[in-house]
Amino acid sequence: MQETGSEERPASSGWPQVLGSVALFAFLVQGATGILLSLHYTPARGAAYESVRRIMTQVAEGRLVRGLHYWGASLLLIVIVLHMIQTFVWGAYKRPREATWIGGVVLLVLTLAFGLTGYLLPWDNRAYWGTAAMMPVGSATLTRFFSAHVRILPALTTLLIAWHVYLARRHSKAAVPVLKDTVAIFAWFVALMAMAVLARLPLGHIAEPGDLSYAARPEWYFLFLFQFAKWFGGSLRVLGAVILPALSILALILAPFIDRGRMKAVRRRWGAIGLAVLATIFWGGLTVRAVATTPRSIEMDMSLVKPWQEIAAGNLASIGLFRKAQCGNCHVLGKSGAGPDLALAASAQPSNWLEDHIKSKVDPPGALFDEHVRMLAAFVAERSALAVDAWQNAPQNAVEGALIYQANDCGSCHKLNGVGDELGPALNGVGERHDRSWIEQHFADPPKYSPGSIMPPFQFKPDELKLITDYLVAIPR
Repeated sequence: MQETGSEERPASSGWPQVLGSVALFAFLVQGATGILLSLHYTPARGAAYESVRRIMTQVAEGRLVRGLHYWGASLLLIVIVLHMIQTFVWGAYKRPREATWIGGVVLLVLTLAFGLTGYLLPWDNRAYWGTAAMMPVGSATLTRFFSAHVRILPALTTLLIAWHVYLARRHSKAAVPVLKDTVAIFAWFVALMAMAVLARLPLGHIAEPGDLSYAARPEWYFLFLFQFAKWFGGSLRVLGAVILPALSILALILAPFIDRGRMKAVRRRWGAIGLAVLATIFWGGLTVRAVATTPRSIEMDMSLVKPWQEIAAGNLASIGLFRKAQCGNCHVLGKSGAGPDLALAASAQPSNWLEDHIKSKVDPPGALFDEHVRMLAAFVAERSALAVDAWQNAPQNAVEGALIYQANDCGSCHKLNGVGDELGPALNGVGERHDRSWIEQHFADPPKYSPGSIMPPFQFKPDELKLITDYLVAIPR
């Protein structure tokens, strides 16, 4: 222990003290990236999901900014918890630092509130059901969470941080270790940037409140509470989910008033070290248990879905016909050629003219059946922006898979991307419900894998089976 005037303070300086500076910098990063994201986000149930997906797929560096914000939230919480543990173990909550400690506890609670309110905003299944695991989600919850996340919580947190930093500086007579703070902040930011660039940034399917089969789990830093609440059933659930956690927070707030002894060197604070170790084991054990008991789910990352995966099979097959007939020799997509650029504008010619034109120009002659000619004529006359992108970028194996799908008239029984009949189950997301081995064997013997099925068996050649299976498993739910 050292003394400055009449003030006692821990004999601790150096690297442990950089955590507060790192936490402050982390909060600033969250604020900056949050502002950038809010410029493109729409807090409405019908538009929230699409705005997040647009941020990740269309906005310049949008995926990186969301990655910094998403992973930054986790790293911020980790730093704050480590800062709290360090402060507790060192006994830096003792007089005259009681208010500083209490402010830190409240900041921890506000950080958790940021995590809870922000988790719902993408409005995908993971966010919806993860929040539902903690509390009911109603029709107005999204807009209320957004308001809390971007207005109320930032204002409260900024004021409290300013007060907390003021008190910390007022009660600290030690020189500010600027160099160590800078090194620690740099290391933290390098770790954050690596996670934002390399780690998978989740965005599942749009929230489906009726999908009761989805395994509801909150974000990782709430898993311990989720698992702890399982110990309390029925009417006691509120005890494990609300009352005991609230009492734990209260105990942290009261720590300076319970432990009123003189300051000691950290190596002599065995009681505080023991409590910190037990709390870490308790939290870690519950978190590991929650992860181990979470059912394995397969959900496509919707931010990586390409336009060809979302258009009708008939449109994708028409792209295959366009390529098969070598129409691109004259109609060069995205460029001027012997024929008009069909990617620039749909053909305005009447359907009978288009069909005759295609028949006369197809190479080799007779390469397309009349049905194929009609499909291609309809496609070049009326199409969506998604179809144009797919026309230019769809991989050939997907196009050939769609051709096989169309050739076998799968749409007469199954709906895919909104097109087809409903005699059989919709095929969107079939790759998330079944593995490819099941799908391949189902083609050969449908009643064996779907009892009561009226689907006839399909004996595809090995290359055809691979192509159509590759195509189907790539279509999102």
